[in-house]
Amino acid sequence: MGDILQDIIVRKRQELEVLYAPKPSLRGALLNSSTGIIAEFKRRSPSKGWIREDGRADLIPLSYERNGAAAVSILTDGHFFGGADEYVSVARQSGLSVPVLYKNFVIDEAQLYAATLCGASAVLLIAACLSKIRCRQLMERAHELGLEVLLEMHSERELEYADLEPDLCGINNRNLGSFVTDVENSFRLAELLPQDAVKVSESGLADPVTVKALRAAGFRGFLMGEHFMRAADPGDALRRFMSSLSLVKVCGMREAENIREVEALGVDMMGFLFWPKSNRYVKELPGYLPRKAKRVGVFVDEDIECVRKRADEYQLDFVQLHGKESPEYCAQLEGCRLIKAFNIATVDDLVPCKAYASVVDYFLFDTRGSSIGGNGEKFDWDVLSAYNGSTPFFLSGGIGPEDAERVKAFSHPMCIGIDLNSRFEIVPGLKDVTKLNDFIGSI
Repeated sequence: MGDILQDIIVRKRQELEVLYAPKPSLRGALLNSSTGIIAEFKRRSPSKGWIREDGRADLIPLSYERNGAAAVSILTDGHFFGGADEYVSVARQSGLSVPVLYKNFVIDEAQLYAATLCGASAVLLIAACLSKIRCRQLMERAHELGLEVLLEMHSERELEYADLEPDLCGINNRNLGSFVTDVENSFRLAELLPQDAVKVSESGLADPVTVKALRAAGFRGFLMGEHFMRAADPGDALRRFMSSLSLVKVCGMREAENIREVEALGVDMMGFLFWPKSNRYVKELPGYLPRKAKRVGVFVDEDIECVRKRADEYQLDFVQLHGKESPEYCAQLEGCRLIKAFNIATVDDLVPCKAYASVVDYFLFDTRGSSIGGNGEKFDWDVLSAYNGSTPFFLSGGIGPEDAERVKAFSHPMCIGIDLNSRFEIVPGLKDVTKLNDFIGSI
């Protein structure tokens, strides 16, 4: 019997090693994802009843992962949401390897132990359910157990909980009392959170346009459940949703009516060149400026005070730096959202990016050509497979109307969108609206 007991103890130690092994990081997954979708396994809603009573935890979460989810959230509350702790275990046993958020109304340490035992990577703590002192205690215990914390806030008053420095800061668009959702809540509160917070928008997300706008506002995670769970095939619904998330940026705009027409196509960003040597140079922006598309001012080795002045004067949403601006230069533009362009020909051209990772929001990878930007020259996109940074990037470099299939075939987890310019022009600064419309529709 002694030998059998010893075998049992050895086996138990092995099981505990698996239990205490580091789980995949939810924070890291969002920072390294170009979409940031946390797809939720949600069978029921307190306000709407059953969403998918026959939803299987061994099928749907794994389907989410296979269709590109950065992470999976699993509702474990039984009475109101039709969930169970075992759904996390079942999902893990099915082969799920992405981070799992244990989503429940956590008010006691016992729930943290339950989350750990079933294989979760992170837990949700809700400011509305906890005093700040209690929230701190639970967060510290969660960290001791190897769990990350997504701290959910809903109102400006609750933003003081962000001082606790959770792994991720969530903004819930749903009022937990009335269950009414308002996505504007995320936009309103995002600017009040610490600049370095990893922001997650929760609830009421169903429109790709809204998610793209939230990404442009600095959110890195998007918790979505009901939209997918109501579909005949939740994993396929996720795949189709993600395919429409790539941002489209049209650069080199100059004419007011052309700006109006291009914006009507639903593009996400428009670029204006403030570089005097460019044949698309705008000394002053035209009378009509985009209202929905984000405004991007493009500068080349410009005086910092001039950049700031332009950014304030024209209410630029982003500043794009296309010259030899140093990381120190970028750091001095605090308060401006930055896109740093790099001219790429070989893998070696990606090396300088590392020094800028902490001071810019996005990179733009363009062709190393005879002139700066908008030269219509292509580069080998296969080079970008060597890019392993955590800063999302725009794909540029001579993209033209004939490149739709090439764009659709390109895949990189940190590619956030495409940049279009000279190949869609009638003359420099004037875009061919028909060609743009056809191209955007085809991709």
